[in-house]
Amino acid sequence: MADIRRFGFTLLSKGEDSGGPGGPSATIIFVHGLGGHPRSTWAIPVEHHRSKISGLDLGKMLSSLRLKQVESKVETKSENPREASNLPIFWPEDFLSQSVPNATIMTYGYDADAIGDFFARDGRSKNTISQHGQDLMVKLGFHISGEVLQSKCYTNENSPEFLTYTRTRSSSLLTAWAGSLSKMAKSSDKEIFTSIHKRTHCVIFLGTPHRGSGTAEFGRTLANIAAASLKDFNVNLLRSLSVDSEVLSNIHAEFVRMLNAEDFFVHSFQEGHGYTSWKGINGKEPNLAAKVVNDFSSMFDNYKHQIIETIAANHIQMTQFASRKDEGYRQVLQAVLYYISLIPQNGRPLNSLSYTIPAGHFMVPFSENPEFVIRPSYIEQLESGLHGKNQHSRLALVGLSGIGKSQIALHYAYKHKRKSPETSIFWVRASNLAKFKEDYRKIATTVNLPESKDPNSNILQVVETWLSSKDCGNWIMIIDSADDSNLFFPGDINKFSTLDDVTLQDKPLFAYIPQNSNGSVIFTANDRRAGIRLTGNQILITVEKMTPSEELKLVRSKLGIDNAIIEDMAEFLEEMAHLPLAIVQAAAFIRENSITISNFLRIYRHSDINQYKLLGREFIDLGRDLERPSAILTIVLASLNRMKEKTPQAAALISLVSFMDWQNIPVSLIYSENESLLEFEEALGTLKRFSFITAHRGNRFFEIHRLVHLATRKWVIDHGEKEIWAKEALRLMSERFPKGEKEDWRTCAEYSQHAEATLKLSLSHQTDDKTDALRRSSLLYHLSWFLWYQGDFSKAREHAEEAYELSRRFIGLENVQTLDSLSMLATISRSQGNYTEAEQMSRQELTLCEKILGKSDQRTVISLGNLASSLLKLGKYHDAEERCLQALAVYEQSVRKEEVRTEDPTMLTTIAILASALVFQEKYEEAEEPSRRALRGYEKVHEKGHRHIMTAMGTLTSVLVGRKKYSDAEQLSREVVEIGIAEFGEDNPDTLSSMINLAVVLRHQEKYGEAEKCCRTALNGLEGKLGLNHPHTLTCVFHLALILHGRKDYEESEALCWRTLKGRVEILGNDHPATIKCLKKLLEVLRDQGRCGEAEEAKRQFEEGELI
Repeated sequence: MADIRRFGFTLLSKGEDSGGPGGPSATIIFVHGLGGHPRSTWAIPVEHHRSKISGLDLGKMLSSLRLKQVESKVETKSENPREASNLPIFWPEDFLSQSVPNATIMTYGYDADAIGDFFARDGRSKNTISQHGQDLMVKLGFHISGEVLQSKCYTNENSPEFLTYTRTRSSSLLTAWAGSLSKMAKSSDKEIFTSIHKRTHCVIFLGTPHRGSGTAEFGRTLANIAAASLKDFNVNLLRSLSVDSEVLSNIHAEFVRMLNAEDFFVHSFQEGHGYTSWKGINGKEPNLAAKVVNDFSSMFDNYKHQIIETIAANHIQMTQFASRKDEGYRQVLQAVLYYISLIPQNGRPLNSLSYTIPAGHFMVPFSENPEFVIRPSYIEQLESGLHGKNQHSRLALVGLSGIGKSQIALHYAYKHKRKSPETSIFWVRASNLAKFKEDYRKIATTVNLPESKDPNSNILQVVETWLSSKDCGNWIMIIDSADDSNLFFPGDINKFSTLDDVTLQDKPLFAYIPQNSNGSVIFTANDRRAGIRLTGNQILITVEKMTPSEELKLVRSKLGIDNAIIEDMAEFLEEMAHLPLAIVQAAAFIRENSITISNFLRIYRHSDINQYKLLGREFIDLGRDLERPSAILTIVLASLNRMKEKTPQAAALISLVSFMDWQNIPVSLIYSENESLLEFEEALGTLKRFSFITAHRGNRFFEIHRLVHLATRKWVIDHGEKEIWAKEALRLMSERFPKGEKEDWRTCAEYSQHAEATLKLSLSHQTDDKTDALRRSSLLYHLSWFLWYQGDFSKAREHAEEAYELSRRFIGLENVQTLDSLSMLATISRSQGNYTEAEQMSRQELTLCEKILGKSDQRTVISLGNLASSLLKLGKYHDAEERCLQALAVYEQSVRKEEVRTEDPTMLTTIAILASALVFQEKYEEAEEPSRRALRGYEKVHEKGHRHIMTAMGTLTSVLVGRKKYSDAEQLSREVVEIGIAEFGEDNPDTLSSMINLAVVLRHQEKYGEAEKCCRTALNGLEGKLGLNHPHTLTCVFHLALILHGRKDYEESEALCWRTLKGRVEILGNDHPATIKCLKKLLEVLRDQGRCGEAEEAKRQFEEGELI
């Protein structure tokens, strides 16, 4: 085992004589990087052996010649004994020296440490990258000079060639060395420098950041900490290694110039896995699995003798191999053997060797986007779909405009160019016929077809004929924006279903797309059907929204880490509907105006007009056609215009739903049986094809893309059709939204968000149209019923008030629709605890009914019951009983003279109110018969779980408690609680009220523990749902006080009695029976504590009105 020198050269293996005059076949020099070491960079402890990663198809990266040579030269020697020990495995010495016995192998070390003790005698090297490179060149010259003097066995013509590795975690040392070598060889009269220059055959880079690395920014932050810790740090070196460093740019440019002038090989290995250990210095989350050196930084542009390959490992692991079977080692060994086999003999120049493959044509009009976020799944699908041998392949990237189809194709074009430089790649714009022909003519001109100069030639036929020949070599054509099926299939689009259906006399445009086996075609299209037809139904790749990690990378690439605050990120991505183009467009505005994401969101959400302006702003981005609009709003509007021309039914449908919510749109809401099902499905299918909508839940529902939804409303406004579609949406919604009864809850729940959206989006639609006003009033009324049933009293009241005002304004008070809205308001007022207001409304309703309809009309009977409910809440129990009896008498005598059906809902409601009035008067025996009668009737006319059934069961529970039938009462009350939770939810006011009834039953059985738990649960819910002083909340407080009094917890019971008493005095008044009952309990609690004087004082304060 060699003793590795920290600085300078160390010989690991002296090459064996190859038998020829040239001596050893090559000299291989290993050079580490910043922070590295000539041994540790390449060594790995056995216990750190990585898992085998297989499956890399090297045949796609290297020529068949290379593979044949590798297969013949790779040896199958036994593993090095060091592998079975605990010693680190140093593969350049342990493996490579045996696999390539004719090669001389050396390491080179230099002062690569960037940090050290501030007061140390030597400190840290202050050399720049260029200085480190020059040192390497000079030392190599001296090393070669020494060997020549000692052995006299090498000459400039037949000496071994240099095959050099570099491993630079944060430097471009060999790039700088090569640049210095080129300059000194040309300017120096020293023969040795010229010798090194000529003998350099290949440089193999492993993860080298030619354009810098983002980790250097981390290093610069670390430098500041080092300074505070009295550590010495080469900050200038780190600064020069940052992304976009001017130093690196100059070195990179010089190296590329030298490459193109001198013709030696470059093989760049890129890291295949991210490195998860980089953490922010401020403790924030790391950029998970990020590559230390990205693909763009680790390769050179436009150099024909460069091969790029990926090692399936992270930045650290890609230079440390624990076994000859390690896939990474096999890749590196294959590269070494390949380049050794190509070393020129007898001074033959490199560019005259027969292996050189001529570079193909690369006609892509856009530069590579360095900020592109790689989307691996789509790249893999492209690679697998286009790599068939001797077989023509076609595939299409389809999806919504702005989803990233063209950017994915562009990235693939550059990636494929680097891996297969001999393949020609052509980019053709298909947005219209003129651009398609223009790009075909560019192809003809570039490849020097004679017909390209003839303006009268059929340039489409010329290019198609050339690409169909074997002379053109392998090629890939990317046809971008192939959205217009009529452009490729004119006339009857159904005439051509596959590529085989074309005849010479037809010659549609798609017939000029060649089909020979040495070429493949990639289409990008918004229209899914166009993609299917153009590919002959071969491969269709649907591009969907980015993954969360991809979105995060995209935003950070555009705005930087500091601006991309995680808290704002989710909201920002949601508003941009996770659409890459919209994200980039918004980021451009944020960057140009130096604002934060939070400020952008505030501006964006301020109004629809702001959203239209922000999404309609044009911007410049790499990889986009400057002749086409870049703003997502403009692109969608153009698609809508095309759609209206070709499929007006689809344009009408999307215009209609733009006045509804964009999510979970039920098909049943927008389709009726009197419509043509064929036309409806075709319209829906068109919207799906363009990815404007997405179907789900068995095609019963669909959602429109959020930004398409916004753009469509803008489009409707621009075409002067807002009033038309706002009216139509309102008409449809008012006709199809159910009243809100329990039986319709499922439909109401599905329609409610769309009803709310229609009401909101048509709110600015000011009109004196009576029909529209009454439709709006009807929808508001039905929606308020549903919201009331759901316990959303505030929103229900808001809608009911507007419904009442619209009806009163357009048809007056003396109309049934207005009366219904008034009755709804009274019902909501009772639920909100506004009992006096409810009584006033109920009396007004009764008076109007008697005036308009007469005292014997069924609607009048209903109003009598409503008034009885209001009186009941005010504690006027006897008056409520009288109103119920009056209503029943009218009903039985006038409404149903011939046949009285006990299950009639009108009568059942009146009977149920009567039973409650009797219970409040403690007439339990008298109340039992009407309570059971109401329950039986409700169970016949309603589904189980209806609110009326729950109310009747609660009333019967109170009757059973009053009659001391506690066992039956408990069983019934538990059933009511279970129904309430299942049907309404735990936080619904009706469910919470049923819990109070259960607590009452338990208290009467002295089950105080369970009763208290049940009551406190109900109290917590009511306080949150209705408020601290709502009558229902105070009722729960009072029952909890009774439970605690039974448990002799006098202190809390007294406090709760005081709270209830003061609340009821304020809301219900001193004369309300519930208030008086609470006073009596408070006095009892005080007296039980022996505080009779305080009890008398409390009574006095109550009687004199001092509690308010």
